[in-house]
Amino acid sequence: MANKYDSLSNAKAFEELRRMQRQQEENSVASKTQDRRYVGTKESVGFIVWTAAQGFNINAFSNRFITSIVGVDLGLQAVVNTINSVWDIVNDIFFGAVIDKTRTRWGKFRPYLMFLAIPGCILTCLYWLMPHLFEGTTQTDITKLAFYLILTIAREGITTFQTISRTGLMSTITPHPNDRTRLIRVTAFELNTPQRSEFRPIEAFFSSPYDSMAS
Repeated sequence: MANKYDSLSNAKAFEELRRMQRQQEENSVASKTQDRRYVGTKESVGFIVWTAAQGFNINAFSNRFITSIVGVDLGLQAVVNTINSVWDIVNDIFFGAVIDKTRTRWGKFRPYLMFLAIPGCILTCLYWLMPHLFEGTTQTDITKLAFYLILTIAREGITTFQTISRTGLMSTITPHPNDRTRLIRVTAFELNTPQRSEFRPIEAFFSSPYDSMAS
């Protein structure tokens, strides 16, 4: 009888030892997986450069540019901004659904970041070339207003696609939070973009001669 109990006790002890070994192996594998870098150096550098480029945003001067340089009436600007705000609310819903249903070999987010880059660049160039395209026109010129409205709506649509894609890519680029946190940390300098006061040469470029007279 004692041998029977001893055998049972030894079997339980052996089973407990095996369970502990399996647990240690699983913990070791989980630890290695958790520390694994799914995003390589090349991808990290590309993401850092792309994120840093977002910090050099000249759009902070767009209102002064449209009013003083392009010369669009303030009342008409209010109309354009209202239409664009409504469009922004609508396209967030529909474009988000389109991106969510996208299935390509590059994933659902990368295509919009890659293939909309050139159209977005062209539209941005047209935006800042408006003073040359409509030189000598009045503040209420219909052609200039229509061009400005269409350009604003198109740029807003592309920006929505890219913003949603960038946010979604951040959550799917790696399966582990450690890797994701590392990317966010190394791109944190984007938040340290110089403030408006440090862009005085640009502000001077976009200022109107009437500003100094008014002051």
